Amino acid sequence: PIKSSAASDVYKRQASLLNDIKKKEHLKRITELHFLQMQINPHFMHNTLFSIKCMVDMGRSEDACRMIDALNAMLKNILNCEQQLVSVQEEVDTLRQYTYILQQRYTNSFIFKFLIDDSCRELLILRFILQPIIENSVFHGFSNNKKNGIIVIRVKETKEHIILKVTDNGMGMAEEVIQEIMTDDKKKNHIALRNIASRLELHYHNQAKFEISSTVGKGTSVQITVPKYTI
Repeated sequence: PIKSSAASDVYKRQASLLNDIKKKEHLKRITELHFLQMQINPHFMHNTLFSIKCMVDMGRSEDACRMIDALNAMLKNILNCEQQLVSVQEEVDTLRQYTYILQQRYTNSFIFKFLIDDSCRELLILRFILQPIIENSVFHGFSNNKKNGIIVIRVKETKEHIILKVTDNGMGMAEEVIQEIMTDDKKKNHIALRNIASRLELHYHNQAKFEISSTVGKGTSVQITVPKYTI
C-alpha cells in the first residue's frame, strides 16, 4: 500500500506538471497570436495620417473625415484581441475600409474587386488575416507605379474548408523570392506574408495551407485554406 501510494503521488505530480506545461504553451501561443495580430506597417500609419492632413489643408474636410472613420474602424479591428475569430463578412467590411484608404492615397493606381460567396459570409476566419496580403500586393506588386492594377479578393468554400485568395496583376516574384519568404525569417522584405504564415501555424497548426504562386511581370496569387468554422 505504501509503494502504491508513493507511485500515485508521483503520477499526480507528473500529471500536474504536464498540465502546467500545456497551460503555459497555450498562453504563449495566445500571446504570440496577439502580438502578430497587432503588427501594422508604421509607414502605412504615417502616410495615412499625412494624407488626412493634406486633405484638411486643402479644405477637403468631408474626405478627411471619411478617411478618419475608415482608419478608426480598421484600428478597432486590430486592437480587439479578445476575439481571434470573426465572420468572413466582418473581415470583408474591415478590408473595404482599408482598401478605401489605399485608393484615396494612390488615386487611379489600382482597383479592388471583392468576390465573396454568400454561403461564406457567416463562416469564421482569423481576424485581419487578409489585410497583410493586400498590403503586400500594393507595396511590392505595384512598387514600380504600374497603372491599371487589379487586386481581387476571393472567398469561397468547399465541403470542409474555406479558401481565401488574393490575386494581383503586379510585378510578380521569382521562385527564389517565394522560397525566401517561406523559409527565411531574417529577411525584412515581405514580413507581412511571413506574419500570416506564423499566425496560421499558431492557430490552425498543420490544418491550414498557405500557398504563393507568382510569375515575374504578370502578378501574384496568395491562397489560404483553413478548416471551416461556423458561428
